[in-house]
Amino acid sequence: MFEKKYFVAVFLLVLVILLNLPVPASKRIKSGAHDAAAPFQNVMSLLVNDVREAFSYLLRASKAGDEQRQMQEKIAALNLQVQSLRSLEIENNELREQVGFKKKQKHKLVMGEVVSRGDASGWWQTVTINRGTDEGVRLNMPVISVNGLIGRVKDLSKHTSDVLLITDPTSRVGAKFSRTGALGLIRGGGVSVSGTSRLEMLCAAEPCRMEFVSKEQKLFTGDEVVTSGLGGIYPEGLLIGKAAVIGMDASSLYQVVDVVPTAKLGSLRYIFVVVE
Repeated sequence: MFEKKYFVAVFLLVLVILLNLPVPASKRIKSGAHDAAAPFQNVMSLLVNDVREAFSYLLRASKAGDEQRQMQEKIAALNLQVQSLRSLEIENNELREQVGFKKKQKHKLVMGEVVSRGDASGWWQTVTINRGTDEGVRLNMPVISVNGLIGRVKDLSKHTSDVLLITDPTSRVGAKFSRTGALGLIRGGGVSVSGTSRLEMLCAAEPCRMEFVSKEQKLFTGDEVVTSGLGGIYPEGLLIGKAAVIGMDASSLYQVVDVVPTAKLGSLRYIFVVVE
């Protein structure tokens, strides 16, 4: 192997010497040398071209890769912008709905937002809102949403209030049926995140029960239930929910009705405190 490399080196050295001889003395020799060197020159030329093309390909591939990465980054940024715009659109629609609802009400309302949920045991019995005494909120004021009654203020500070939901087992709301005027009392069932109830209800998945309804009243599933105005806390006519299951109590003296709240208590965000 060494001998072959040595031979090639000597041969190339001789060619260089011959190619640099004076023209008159070496014309014929140079011609022969050029002929002998031609194959090597062709090989070198091919090698140089191959290297040049390889570098060119790598540069093009690198540039294409950079352009692809830039395009992917732009697409990702645009997707984030689209998601952000959609979120803003949803929020704006919600706010417009809240403002429109507030304008239609005969009561004076203070709008707020739910900032946390109470009861670490997992029962959604209370929520905390970002409105308090400085915003005109007082104890036992009713709290509603665009969909219906939520509960009442049970504790408060300058800028926050705890709201007892109508699903809390201690909650009591004077109620009546809009269609018939039949009176009753709604108590909370204490619904958990899993949807089970602390009450043995006719419709176990529903959180409220209306009791002491006259058995003489003809009631139907889907009948609307509103506040009666009795009890001094909730004004008359606030929507509570709809009748789901109708039956008799253990004594057979009264009807009992499972009521599905129309307010979405599990996903509250915007609320209104009824201040007047």
